[in-house]
Amino acid sequence: MAISRLKLARLELGLRQFDLAKRVGIGENLVSKIETGRTRPSRLIVERLAGILGLKPEDLAADSNNPPERPNSKRGPHRSGKQAEKT
Repeated sequence: MAISRLKLARLELGLRQFDLAKRVGIGENLVSKIETGRTRPSRLIVERLAGILGLKPEDLAADSNNPPERPNSKRGPHRSGKQAEKT
């Protein structure tokens, strides 16, 4: 799972780790461990996280450099305001 993808989606919705944990039914410490890559969540937890964040489970595992668009979002994909480096 792309660690930053979960955090990015959570922050985009203005949720704290505590808020997300409560909605999923897990501990705040588990959200932290998932975001930092210290643990891998079960399929069930990934599905719950994705549902709450308005994403598909596979979006949480996608490349965090290409944020997915939320199907029902007015905001579209998250933009950091930084331009991509030219290679």
